[in-house]
Amino acid sequence: PELNDARIRLASAFIEMGELDRAREHALGAYENTKNSNQDFLHARSRAVLGRYYAKISDNDLALLHYSGALETLSNLNDPQSAVEVEMLLGQVLLDAGRREEAAEHYLNGLAVAESNDFRMLQGELLARLGEVESDRSQRMNYLQRSLSVFRELGAVDRMRDVQNSVHKAVMGR
Repeated sequence: PELNDARIRLASAFIEMGELDRAREHALGAYENTKNSNQDFLHARSRAVLGRYYAKISDNDLALLHYSGALETLSNLNDPQSAVEVEMLLGQVLLDAGRREEAAEHYLNGLAVAESNDFRMLQGELLARLGEVESDRSQRMNYLQRSLSVFRELGAVDRMRDVQNSVHKAVMGR
């Protein structure tokens, strides 16, 4: 049981490296080991990493199932930063599935939590994502400008450039 945290980290690293078979092995192992234990936080993290795995292999239904379960557990544990991160992941999976309105709802939920806890970097990221999914041009520009301001205040130059490119695309009507 003391290795579950390491297995979750390994699964996440293997996902990033594209080693999906190895990622699956560690993610499922951590999920099974924490399912009937009193390690709710680790179980939620194992579900989040399983959600990432399933999203990576384009099984959006299973990804949503695991992300939703992780979000529910994290909400009960009062871990706002993890809850915001899972809301972002849920939004991304929904966006990948072509469900823009639902993705926007999750981004807005995450933004509310990020703002109430002053998670500035996450606020900027969520505003940028809202700018990507918003269909109303003026609202899109509003989200992107707010995101740009947050990243400027934080000195996040690379993210600022990315958002500036999004602003340029929005101005050009793309």
